[in-house]
Amino acid sequence: MAQQVLADPGLRKKLADLGISASGESAEVLRKFMAAESDRYKAVIKAANIKPE
Repeated sequence: MAQQVLADPGLRKKLADLGISASGESAEVLRKFMAAESDRYKAVIKAANIKPE
């Protein structure tokens, strides 16, 4: 279903105008991506010694 919706060029343009890159991948692919990004930014925050205000 997501691929069908994302095939609409008008919708893709609206999303792109909002800075959104929609791939239409599965929830599992998104979960793995988010976990990897979280791990990556944890390391950056720790290396830069960034603390919450």
